Amino acid sequence: MMNYPEEFKQKVLAVFGNSEEMKARLDQGQEIVGRYLDDSRRDIPAEDVVKACESLDFKEIYAKAKRSVALEELYGEWSDLYHKQHEGMQR
Repeated sequence: MMNYPEEFKQKVLAVFGNSEEMKARLDQGQEIVGRYLDDSRRDIPAEDVVKACESLDFKEIYAKAKRSVALEELYGEWSDLYHKQHEGMQR
């Protein structure tokens, strides 16, 4: 169980489009939020990069890359929160 600060919740919801499912998971302090962040931070398929380079249209790939950077930062925050809140606990 996690205790997510309001600021962290708002950042996560901004990246996930105010998902009701994510909001519920954050409010309930579910640790699975970290898994969602981890899995989502590497979501730029190689074929999208190739397509952008071939077409010289980088707008979409840029937006995806910015989202990935935000998710990477959020995952780092989640990891720090997790370790602080579970310090000294045996699993």
